[in-house]
Amino acid sequence: RMLAQELREARRLLRQKADAHLGIQRDWDRERRMLHEDIADLKDDAGPDAEAPVCEAQDPEDPPPPTARRRLAAALDAEGPADASLNIGADAAARVVAHFCRVYRADTRTTRTMVDVLLLLQPEPELADLWLCLAALVSRFAPIALLPGAGHALMSLCRLFESLLLFHDPEVALLLKKAAVGAEMYCVPWLCTAHATGIADLNTVLRIWDRWVDHGEPLDPVFLGLARLNLCRGDLLLCGPVPELAQLLQSSLAGKDDA
Repeated sequence: RMLAQELREARRLLRQKADAHLGIQRDWDRERRMLHEDIADLKDDAGPDAEAPVCEAQDPEDPPPPTARRRLAAALDAEGPADASLNIGADAAARVVAHFCRVYRADTRTTRTMVDVLLLLQPEPELADLWLCLAALVSRFAPIALLPGAGHALMSLCRLFESLLLFHDPEVALLLKKAAVGAEMYCVPWLCTAHATGIADLNTVLRIWDRWVDHGEPLDPVFLGLARLNLCRGDLLLCGPVPELAQLLQSSLAGKDDA
């Protein structure tokens, strides 16, 4: 009876969180439109002789015109060394991170993680192409990193993940609940970086992203997270609801075998 009650509650929460996700997506779309409108207004205020913005008003999933790409490349070349306090390195990619985060007001550490994965691409992309790849991936797969209320949205998605886990695997969900291991302790990196953080083998991340580029959906990180939990299910159940469960979960999820 308790399990049936938990499942009914999970279904109710799932419906609520699905509605919340739709609201988050609408907020993201509205913020992106407002950003593009603000940039267009700035361009109008500057007058026809002013330098045009560098790709900021461009939809990240649309290829920029050649002139916009040239302006972007020039802006990245002119970008000074990244502020050491940002802790994002001092290489050329750090200039991409600093410029991108200034344009989209994104989190620098999250963005640097995604750039590190993109640097595995061969041949190595030029800085402008790296910036454009980053913009397309973030807008499509990790838009939460760009939301003004990212913290609140993350917690809502964590609750959604817990509800999905309770629906798909009540035994593991109740085990984590007994051990006081909340979803925010292990799935925030999935949501912010589309699994670029927390997988030991970065080549695995590239294979995941390769599929998402063609067939991806915004909630893929959530369902891939369920699959990753299922891979270490046996270890979790064997460990039981003890304080060490959180540490075991972190190490199991980051293992190369699971990747």
